[in-house]
Amino acid sequence: VESLQPAEADIYMPENSKEDFLGNIEPYIGENTVEVLDGDMFTFGKDQISGVDLFFYDGPHDHATVSRAVQHFAPCLAPGAIIIFDDANWTDTLTGADEGLAKAGLEIAFSRKIINSIESYQEWWNGLYIVVTK
Repeated sequence: VESLQPAEADIYMPENSKEDFLGNIEPYIGENTVEVLDGDMFTFGKDQISGVDLFFYDGPHDHATVSRAVQHFAPCLAPGAIIIFDDANWTDTLTGADEGLAKAGLEIAFSRKIINSIESYQEWWNGLYIVVTK
């Protein structure tokens, strides 16, 4: 796994791992169920995943991959699922998301694009695109 660093030279991100992530979310899980799938997203058996009510996408942000990911996981989503796309400041994230939603036949009940300064600690880092499906 490569170490991803911000575009801004004055910001350094420490190394992290799946274990770090799990430790960081533990105090906030409460009664909820969180399942972390670790691997190539297109190799997971979709027949084993269902009823997903919150899908957070933070994978490759090129148009084609974002679109493909939405279409790939659309059958796994619960009605009224919330989909959050990270790095919405990037055009390909937005256009790929919209194309994937349309091709998957997912109707949008609500959407909000939070676009902000690049890699801002005071804002939503590189933006978010939030979609609630019907």
